[in-house]
Amino acid sequence: MRISRTSPASLLFSSLALVLGCSGPHEPPAPTGQSRSAVGVNYQITVYRDGTFSPQTLAISEGDSVTFQGQPGFAGLLPLRTTDAIVQTSRADIDAATASGTACMTSTFPYTITHMLPGDDNELTGPLRRGASGVYALGPEEASGYFEGLAADPCDSIFAAAGSPRVLGETSEEVTVPGAANKLCQKVVNGKKSKRTNSRFVLQSTWDNPDITGAVVRINWKDLYTMTLVGGVETYVKDYSKLDTELENAAKRGKLVLLEVLAGDGIPAWIFNDYAAPVDSTATGIAAKTVIPVKTSDFGTSSDTNMPTNSNCGYEKTMGSPADAAYKTALLGTLRDLSIRIRGNARHYQALGSLKVTGLNFLTGEMRLPKRCLDPSVSNPNGSSQSTCWCNTRIWATPLGAPVAAYDANALDPAAPTVTGGGYTAQIAQNFMNAVENTIYVELGRRKTMHYMLIQDGLPKVSDATHYDMDSGAVAPNLGYVDAAGAAIGFDQQTIDALNSGQLGNFKQINADGSPNLAAGGDPDASALFSPMHASLGPIPVDPVTGLNNCLQALTTALVFGKTEGVIAAPGVMSTNLGAYSTAGSGCPSKWAAREGYEGQIIGYQTKNSLLTTDDLSSSLWNATLNSNAVFFEGYEVDLWRAEQERLLGNAVLSTSVAGYSSVPERQKSLSAWTRELHKRRRTISELAAHAQTRHMKDPFPDTYTFTFKKPLAAGTVESRYFINPAARCASGTLAYGKIEVTGL
Repeated sequence: MRISRTSPASLLFSSLALVLGCSGPHEPPAPTGQSRSAVGVNYQITVYRDGTFSPQTLAISEGDSVTFQGQPGFAGLLPLRTTDAIVQTSRADIDAATASGTACMTSTFPYTITHMLPGDDNELTGPLRRGASGVYALGPEEASGYFEGLAADPCDSIFAAAGSPRVLGETSEEVTVPGAANKLCQKVVNGKKSKRTNSRFVLQSTWDNPDITGAVVRINWKDLYTMTLVGGVETYVKDYSKLDTELENAAKRGKLVLLEVLAGDGIPAWIFNDYAAPVDSTATGIAAKTVIPVKTSDFGTSSDTNMPTNSNCGYEKTMGSPADAAYKTALLGTLRDLSIRIRGNARHYQALGSLKVTGLNFLTGEMRLPKRCLDPSVSNPNGSSQSTCWCNTRIWATPLGAPVAAYDANALDPAAPTVTGGGYTAQIAQNFMNAVENTIYVELGRRKTMHYMLIQDGLPKVSDATHYDMDSGAVAPNLGYVDAAGAAIGFDQQTIDALNSGQLGNFKQINADGSPNLAAGGDPDASALFSPMHASLGPIPVDPVTGLNNCLQALTTALVFGKTEGVIAAPGVMSTNLGAYSTAGSGCPSKWAAREGYEGQIIGYQTKNSLLTTDDLSSSLWNATLNSNAVFFEGYEVDLWRAEQERLLGNAVLSTSVAGYSSVPERQKSLSAWTRELHKRRRTISELAAHAQTRHMKDPFPDTYTFTFKKPLAAGTVESRYFINPAARCASGTLAYGKIEVTGL
């Protein structure tokens, strides 16, 4: 149960009411409100936890409102749960489900987005999940997930039961918790997890985990299509099977999906104009073989001066350029089709928490591209040669489609391959991001959050064709990464500009090139839908003497019901000078994301993939909540699975150790307590004076949900609105539904 505004005593009595089943009779409450001549009448419908409503049918008039409220408990009405939702559906879908006895109905009634405000569409579905808080499990990107089975069973039996036995060359690895009934198994090739034959999906036990709010569903762009050979031609069609499956998994449990579609390593190869095989992509809506391939070579998140040993300077990857109109058209078309698919099912739309800004990716969902230009005349400290390292910045700076030597600026090495330039500039990249953000914003109805996963120095340092960064300094014709006045540009300036643009809502109205159209108006609250985040969060850094939090951007703390909490800071309370924050290598939450939170944006963090214990998980949660205004937390699925197994074994809290920053009782919390705290932090932000009139900042998990029916209807015309509470209906096995009859005045 989520934290409500009630007192501790009220919470206790409410909990007892649930345990004892004392929810009160299903009696319709009397309507209340002012006269119709003022603002219409407000009616109440009680949402019972068994999926039923009281009254089941309600007759109202145009201009009236309905408040959906929780069922009675000992100390008054219980709040709506985070899993409760009112989802509009059709009578035909209800009748079909009733005839088949299907509680977990698969209604495909669409969500309407015609108008900027949902009330103007007469779209009853809600409450809207915007800037959603909580703990989310990070699912597999490709077929690289886990299979779950009994701890006593060999992994081969678990693979076979899942219909995916090991193939030649694969071994298996397992994740176990001593004493736990279950374990996880994964197939491995040459010491690395297979990305082809493991699970594509979030575990069913993860979706069932009551301690988490939902999951991060990651899909490579190329995996949105499947191919068959038709007369020797590669024929591609849309494939939304993973998207539909995971949204359905979320919807029937009242959970949320944070969706990311990865470009970069996930770009469909067949969109590039050098793709060899014949292609028919008519059914995808995307033109094949139209995008100019920008070949690059770079490595991951290691520092510029510490190239991985024997990496050959990185991975050769083919990228699309933000300067390429064909690439932008293909990506925006995909995002548009994806949004239409989600909107086609109101239950799935309700289950969508966010869609990540994408298109400029490398190996992850971070907004970054191959960007290094290592000096070929030196060797790295680890002894690796840089003699053939590619100059990615020069490749990007070269005009789109023009030939360029991959690593030899003076063209003296005949072995240097010739690649194609990307025509990249910082401004073109920003306009591209605006276009992506505008598409997400518009196509999801101007009412869903977009997460922007930043990396502070992730974009190529290119001002224009003759001003770009090189490890060895300016080499003709390069004049260095400088602005129009010749001043050096900070390594993080493109990320700062992207964050500022999002915070200003520059994506809400754009010109054809993606630049903001500031004169066109639009939703003044659009910026609240832009939500920065950062990955690679680890355990909290502590002072070696005191053992306490060692981050400069630390919040004040308070003791709440015996537990320490970081106190959310209102805009203007914390310094926005990045010099007042701990540095990038400190282990503290990213200062770029933290500052966005202190300026009023909704933010969150994703953990490192190297957490090993629930102590690490506990400490990382402390790191996020003591040192930023974070309200959502993405943890790797295996780490949250491990925590759930330990809870099932009777461990009431995640950690009681120094390693978990939990050596004292006031810092010992369960994962469910952490989730409630994150929801509480989000509610606090929604109630800040600075956001009082910002509708997209409203609490995504309110205690009640009120909807006003204001669609113009002809006098005497009656429209019926049918609705369900998907998770409650599914969990209890009920076939219940509600109905509101609206009469035009």
